[in-house]
Amino acid sequence: MITYKKFKELFDSLDSNRHPEIEFFLKNYKESYIMTKFENYISFGNSIMGTFEFKTLDELYNFNINGICLKNEWNKIDDIYIDMTFSIKDKNEIRRQYGIELTSIKEKYIQTFFKNVSKTDKQKIYLKQFMWHAFSYEKIPHYQGIYAIEYLNKILKNHVYIIFQHSDIVLEEKNISYDKLYSMIINDEIESDCYVIDKDFKWTFVMTHEMDLDGPPFGLGPYYTDLKIIESQEFKNEYK
Repeated sequence: MITYKKFKELFDSLDSNRHPEIEFFLKNYKESYIMTKFENYISFGNSIMGTFEFKTLDELYNFNINGICLKNEWNKIDDIYIDMTFSIKDKNEIRRQYGIELTSIKEKYIQTFFKNVSKTDKQKIYLKQFMWHAFSYEKIPHYQGIYAIEYLNKILKNHVYIIFQHSDIVLEEKNISYDKLYSMIINDEIESDCYVIDKDFKWTFVMTHEMDLDGPPFGLGPYYTDLKIIESQEFKNEYK
């Protein structure tokens, strides 16, 4: 595993304007921990302990947060993943220098929500061209149309990402709603093929360019699913 000295070297090289997220997996800990680099501070925490802010990486490394101190736990780190948009050259170079695997938010999205879709099916439905094909081709359990909108509007949305099919831009929003997404699309603020994800990657809401935004009926979309729905036996039976 990477030493703290080498990790700090890598961390200092990351562009804070892109808000890179580093996820730590520790032995014998059920929850992973998320570190995010911002321009003037660093955040660290998870859904159980909450999120704490630090001025420097060294301050965070030496600080005891609810019994967790990275300095004492560093040798228990199993894996480190960095969510950020990198070129292949960047990925290969960082993998060579630091032994850390990098994944973009879009890659993590596919790994999280489409993990039960076979490689063959991904190719057949042209998932690389349009990720929402996993929904329209009924490859994963989901809600559609007005039911998807109802789920989006009632769920807690303190912090979400919005990613896009044809761009590596990642937006961060709070209190997103269908009406807000509708307004952003018709005003050409965002592209119509967009994917809303909560910060913990537990649920997603999807808009597509094949939708009638003024529905119902809405056509192909919008779609909603979450990890509980994906693993639900009831839904699994329906989608066999």
